[in-house]
Amino acid sequence: MLHSPLEPLARRWLRFRNRFSKNPSSISIFDQIEQTQRVLVYMPGRVEQFGDALRTLESLMKKRPGWKFTVVTRAEMEGLVKDRIKARILSYTKDDLNLLGFPRGRLQNLVTKHSYDLALDFSLGFEVLCVKLFQLCQAPIRACLDHDSKSIFYNFSIRVNPVDSLFNRYQAIVKYLTLSVEGNQVDVPSTQNA
Repeated sequence: MLHSPLEPLARRWLRFRNRFSKNPSSISIFDQIEQTQRVLVYMPGRVEQFGDALRTLESLMKKRPGWKFTVVTRAEMEGLVKDRIKARILSYTKDDLNLLGFPRGRLQNLVTKHSYDLALDFSLGFEVLCVKLFQLCQAPIRACLDHDSKSIFYNFSIRVNPVDSLFNRYQAIVKYLTLSVEGNQVDVPSTQNA
């Protein structure tokens, strides 16, 4: 995780902007998931979370083989991703961030170069860079594991049992993003074992 000394200021700025920004229009989450083609994934910056997040991403890619994935990760972790999955990788270093922790031109341009249908945050806590990148990509669905300080920036926040293993918490994301929709019936997974 690359933290800026001005991160508290960046958090306040993001919350202020979010409070006064136009709320996105309502969407049918299931219809949008079914129409999804491009996914932007933000990987955690902590090594102890990275392995479980990567295994979960592999699982999601197997269940949704038609989706095209773009993975945002720290440069030090890029090799781990390249060795395990086939995806477009956007790696970053501290040089790609300004003093507030927001992305600079190169990283901004790489994210906004394509449109995304889903933005998926695998970080467990509030990450200034992730929130800003997801605002820039303007994906109709911005999903994360529920967290008090970041859920206001997302429109699909998945609440899990905090005592579950990290891998099981990540797997809840896969369960919700791979729901089967037939007619009006939706098979909603239990989060108890997720």
